[in-house]
Amino acid sequence: MDLNTKMSDNFTLREFIKSDTASRRGIDNTPTDEHLNNALPLFVNVVQKVRDHFGPTILTSGYRSEALNAAIGGSPRSQHSKGQAVDLEVLGTSTADVAQWIADNLTFDQLILEFYTPGDVN
Repeated sequence: MDLNTKMSDNFTLREFIKSDTASRRGIDNTPTDEHLNNALPLFVNVVQKVRDHFGPTILTSGYRSEALNAAIGGSPRSQHSKGQAVDLEVLGTSTADVAQWIADNLTFDQLILEFYTPGDVN
């Protein structure tokens, strides 16, 4: 699997599957073709559009294998384990502002604003 494979214009597979926990614990976090097929619409319709609008965007969590998801205490129903979710951050822009822009402008399945502290831009 080529980790430099483009998920969209500005994002690679490496960014989507990167996990410090998986690296530290030796957990295989390789997605299946089904997971990658699930992720492509997410990148085209949401992640890349956030990048195009706001500028440099960091994926803080992407694909999680079942083993990785269990290791971090994620929900067994997490869309991360299906290749259908990412957590992201835009430096200098509050996550609430990014979430509101997504809600107002994009088509998506689920939008969760986690760990937001009002007034904290990151």
